[in-house]
Amino acid sequence: MNLPLPLLSALIINGAGHAFFAISLPAIGRSSAISDSQIAVILSLPAIAMILSAPVWGWFAIAWEENTPSILDCFFRPSLL
Repeated sequence: MNLPLPLLSALIINGAGHAFFAISLPAIGRSSAISDSQIAVILSLPAIAMILSAPVWGWFAIAWEENTPSILDCFFRPSLL
């Protein structure tokens, strides 16, 4: 696997945060008298948002790739160094 370090770090942090959120939210919701269906909706909203925003994110990624390299590319695409 040849992922750039910032991307790999972001994926690891995202996975850890999601795991903690998915495990702790049902217990917190039950103690706060939130129904299981409401908890399921809360946990599903980020996934739905990612599905809907993926095409837009892809368009931005393609547009960014076509531009000439800038100083920020050194941080986000280490292969340019």
